[in-house]
Amino acid sequence: MSDSDSDGECRYLDGDGEEVFAVYNPEKVFARWSAIPVKTKRDAAQRMKVCVFWLPILLEPDNSVKGDWARSIGLVNPNDSEALELKHIMRIQVVESIMFDLDILTLKKDTLRHIFCLTNLMNEPFCPNIFEKVVRLLETSKNKDDRSVRRNLLIFDDLPTGYDALRIIFSEYARFIKDMGSNMERTLTALMSQPDEYSIMQSERMKKVGNELFQRQRFEEAVRYYSKAIDFFPDNHILYGNRSLCYIRNKQYLKAAADGKRAVLIKPQWAKGHYRYCEALFLLNQKQLALEANKMARSLCGENPEELRDLDQQLKKMTDELAEKTKPKQSFKAGSTSGQHPTKCAGSDQAKNTSAKVTEMKTGEYI
Repeated sequence: MSDSDSDGECRYLDGDGEEVFAVYNPEKVFARWSAIPVKTKRDAAQRMKVCVFWLPILLEPDNSVKGDWARSIGLVNPNDSEALELKHIMRIQVVESIMFDLDILTLKKDTLRHIFCLTNLMNEPFCPNIFEKVVRLLETSKNKDDRSVRRNLLIFDDLPTGYDALRIIFSEYARFIKDMGSNMERTLTALMSQPDEYSIMQSERMKKVGNELFQRQRFEEAVRYYSKAIDFFPDNHILYGNRSLCYIRNKQYLKAAADGKRAVLIKPQWAKGHYRYCEALFLLNQKQLALEANKMARSLCGENPEELRDLDQQLKKMTDELAEKTKPKQSFKAGSTSGQHPTKCAGSDQAKNTSAKVTEMKTGEYI
């Protein structure tokens, strides 16, 4: 890791298999970590996830150790990391969920030692007993009867693959705690580093052109300019939200869902990114996934009443449409007048048009 941000790049790099868990004077590191304000820990952990995982895997895909790991456990397409399928998005969501659990656990002083101990144990080949201990630790972050950790891990091809997913996630969290506990200022400087001024300026210029093209409903061209803006500033959540909306307008719902997910991986409390993600899933006919994603979004964005209201309205629109579609069709007994039939047709047309209504968001479309 470098403490220099002079080149404008994110300088907190992944460990590349580095043995970082044999911490010198661990009690001192744990004490320093525990003394860091909770908000600072959360902000730093979020940036660690972006720098170590999401940049090399999804935002700026490369052939680093982390990129290879993502391909090996099925987070991305091995031939094209940017061409995400629904199965990839769902696996990414499981990894995201594990990270949320660790965000909670790392705030508890008595679990830090367990995280480091399990990280060391997972350096060995797959062991069912160690796997069980890791799962049980993650379950302590949830309600007593919540078994979602076990259920979620089944999305991987087999238990050794799920084990490898957990191994790398735990190792990077252990390394992050070690770095923050050893030199918080240097680590924060590296984590919070942004692109250089020229890159930010160019990104903003491309985004502005994309916005103008969007206003003129030239969505394909707008996508190209938002993509150019992303090249200059790959961890700008707003750009993915804007590009997601363009994909929705072009009925490219899978690409829209992928960009919506990218946006919320960068900024989990950004309601508009969640809105796009849920919207795209719903239009992909993944109704239950859309409802679950909306529930998660409302839990993450609960501190902002205005944004929460938009997500509540989206939930109502989705549930109303589902209720409309599941209504039993009206039957007509013999002798009924034919004048009732137009009403039936009108109801059908209304149901067809509801999906368009789900895509509206009151607070505006692009930024």
